[in-house]
Amino acid sequence: MLGPLWPHFHRDHLWYFNRPTLIRLVELAGFQVLHWTRPRKVFSLSYVLSILNSYGRQAVTTCAARGLLHRLPSALLHVLWPMAEGQLLVARLRE
Repeated sequence: MLGPLWPHFHRDHLWYFNRPTLIRLVELAGFQVLHWTRPRKVFSLSYVLSILNSYGRQAVTTCAARGLLHRLPSALLHVLWPMAEGQLLVARLRE
């Protein structure tokens, strides 16, 4: 949503391969794919809203995030939300 303004926007966070192309490249290199998954990280709503409050591109985003941070119950702000991030592929050399 924030693009390059996101504080964790790094070149190494870009994805150059989707699942099928990554598996194909690994297999073409002589490996057997054993497992593929999308690992998960957990973030609290408080964390996400604080990022939007600090780095929002538009005043509406910043104001909405600030308002939610001050008005939502603490219990809701600190619930952890799992989000898929990246790819994890496990492979071994073919025999």
